[in-house]
Amino acid sequence: MNKTKSNYQLFIPILVGITAFIIVTGGKILWPNNCNWLFLNIDTADALYAWQFFRNTPILQNPLGSNFPYGMGMGGAIIYAEPLFIFAFPFKILSSLLPISFQYEGFWILLCFILQGIFSWKLLEKITNDVWINFFGCIFFVFSPPLIWRLHASIPFLGHWLILAAILFYFSFKFKKYAWPMLLMISRLVHPYFLFILLALWGADLLNRWLFNEQNFFKSLKYILVTILVLFLTLWQAGYFVLQSGYEVPGLGIYRINLLSLIDPTDGLGFTSWSHILRNQPKTPGEFYEGFVYLGLGMIILSLFGLAKLIYPKNFKIVFSSNKIICLLSITFLLFIYSLSTRVAFGKHELFQYQLPKIFNIFRVSARMALPFYYLIYLGIFYLIIKSYKNLTSKVLIFISLLFQIADSSAIYKNFKATLSYPPAYISPLKSKIWMDVAKKYKQIIYVFPEFNYNLLSLIHYAAFNKLEINIGYFARIDNEQLEKSKDNLCNTFLSGRLDKNAMYIINDSPMRKMISNIKMNALYKVIKADNFYILLPNASDISTPAEILDWSDYKQYKYGTKILFRKDINNFKNYLILNQGWSYPEEQGIWTNGNSTTFFINLPKKLHSNLILTIDAIPFLCLKHPTLTVDVLANHSLLGHLYYKLDNLSNIKQIIIPKNLIKYDKILNLKFIFEKSIALSEVFLSSDTRKLGLFFSWISFEEYKSK
Repeated sequence: MNKTKSNYQLFIPILVGITAFIIVTGGKILWPNNCNWLFLNIDTADALYAWQFFRNTPILQNPLGSNFPYGMGMGGAIIYAEPLFIFAFPFKILSSLLPISFQYEGFWILLCFILQGIFSWKLLEKITNDVWINFFGCIFFVFSPPLIWRLHASIPFLGHWLILAAILFYFSFKFKKYAWPMLLMISRLVHPYFLFILLALWGADLLNRWLFNEQNFFKSLKYILVTILVLFLTLWQAGYFVLQSGYEVPGLGIYRINLLSLIDPTDGLGFTSWSHILRNQPKTPGEFYEGFVYLGLGMIILSLFGLAKLIYPKNFKIVFSSNKIICLLSITFLLFIYSLSTRVAFGKHELFQYQLPKIFNIFRVSARMALPFYYLIYLGIFYLIIKSYKNLTSKVLIFISLLFQIADSSAIYKNFKATLSYPPAYISPLKSKIWMDVAKKYKQIIYVFPEFNYNLLSLIHYAAFNKLEINIGYFARIDNEQLEKSKDNLCNTFLSGRLDKNAMYIINDSPMRKMISNIKMNALYKVIKADNFYILLPNASDISTPAEILDWSDYKQYKYGTKILFRKDINNFKNYLILNQGWSYPEEQGIWTNGNSTTFFINLPKKLHSNLILTIDAIPFLCLKHPTLTVDVLANHSLLGHLYYKLDNLSNIKQIIIPKNLIKYDKILNLKFIFEKSIALSEVFLSSDTRKLGLFFSWISFEEYKSK
């Protein structure tokens, strides 16, 4: 085909992408100051918040993607809150020229629709030069259900065109030596999952060209090393390596696809079907919405016509005669196997389970790995139809199937358009006037203790749009070590009376409020209750808003020998302890630790003149695959000793001596338990529970040591 004519025809997929964008979204999300639609979902709202914090960080910082004001080290970099770094950094340079409410996600979505059309068109041109077939096929790709579904959440993952571009590079006559590194760099600035997928496809292309002597091995090795070095440097500057821990998270085996997902029109959110005709397929309890890879009714119909021709030996040979596709099929099939996760399910039946090394937990949402295989299915079906039927027949089959595809899912498009075009205006639940006053005086919001739940979104919104740093957030990964240090430092700050005069403290933790009532602080403070938040304000004499002094009357001083119970209904631990980190939720008979370590603080009733005896009634989590548990016990960061548990010799009650000279801050005791190996029920295939269980505490007590 004439190159000029081919470039001219690219206007067709561009128009297809723009038209699809308007049909599905209504187009209003394109306006930069229209942010209300982003608050419809926690992922999109969080991306906006992360951008708001990031735009106020220094332009030249190391790394460039660092976003300390959001999470204050817990979330590390902007990429862990899923805003698009590829847009976030350029717009950050122009931040002073932009309005306070500014979003670029709408432009990204339009760009994704357009590029989805362009790269699908270029791929279809590898099969046929028929403009009408390419036109109809391009519409199939632009309206592919997994692409449209991404408007629900995780907007960066709308970049399916990156996968289509990688497949196009694979089928190019010459190796795309310079285009590949550029595509890889773009993918890592969009979403880390795309980088992983594209690295796999890049490897398939390199392997294919080595096998057929299209590339020199040693020159290619040098090229690979240089490309990886450049990628490493850009990943570093984007902020991928700022976390000290937390890269591996539990969840592999949950966010997966089902063997029936390709024909399952259920969108995974549990209340919407993408088909008027096909029935929703049953699922297992462990499946979440990430597993939505429905082909669409039209593509399923088209596949039946294609497979009907594939049974003929001649057509079978046509499809599988090329050795070029072997490497690509192999890699994408392996990614598809990974997308099924370590717990393979068919409908509502879980067929079998297996284990993978923990490093695979870095990409725990394994369902996303099915996309290259998904789009190869699309291409394969078109290839079968085009090569097995006459030209006119192919056009008719593809056109009729396209009508079925669009009509069958039309209600979904209308729903998206209505939702995105007319979202409700965001109304902050923070109504008190105190918030306006304190935003001018303080620079930080310190939440005690750092965590995330949906009730805290209002605080994050408030901090983001008032240029305040905040120590909480919603992140794909968190720095567990930094989080633990932050909690310890907060406890030490309060219990030693050292307040930061530039920070307001939100203390909704009842035990902490009770405990600090008797601590002498380094500054006068007011405690105000506003919108169900307890705010401690250091040096707040100039804050004229009437203060509601908290009632400390229900604080109970611990009495030596008292059992501190952790049971759900009969408990008193909230009166005496601050459970800092590493705890689950109270159950009928006690509470599990959750993680590799757990800590708590207690304010002792008086200065010690003798050592303490700590008595612990706790049951370890042990099984045949995990028969022993060793626990290190530390008091105020000093090792006291070890607790040993064996499956064949269980003893619930243990005692350990705490020397009196370890008690710091005038009666404050920080106890920490470090587990040699905590393990989840899911790791030993006992259930889908991903909590890292160590000890199940029933009660503890402290007694003064009396020598005989």
